[in-house]
Amino acid sequence: MFNPEKPYNKLPLLPPGIELETKAVLKQAAKAGAALAELKGYAGLLPDKQLLIDSIVLQEAKDSSAIENIVKKPYVRINDIIAAKLASRNIASGYLKKLEEIKLLKPHKTGRDVLFENVALVNILKNG
Repeated sequence: MFNPEKPYNKLPLLPPGIELETKAVLKQAAKAGAALAELKGYAGLLPDKQLLIDSIVLQEAKDSSAIENIVKKPYVRINDIIAAKLASRNIASGYLKKLEEIKLLKPHKTGRDVLFENVALVNILKNG
């Protein structure tokens, strides 16, 4: 049964016991506010702001679909990420290495190519 006084899934109680509004955070918040104000100014120049919003939504949907197609496979190659136009070779390589470090992917060298096995998915497929 849900108890609002007890953290769910080992989450800490709120508010956190550390200071969040540090000088560095507040400086970044001020920069972000200035950038949003500048964006709002430019948006005012557009004849139809909805076109910009719609294009962002469409791009996000396209990228999400490409990512889903990659993580639904038992393996991924760096060229799959590049072909889906999700990232350049350098960025994709960095992400794949990070996922390998945290044991989500397991590399398998096949000739000149490396297949990165989706460990959790392969375990599900093997063990049901």
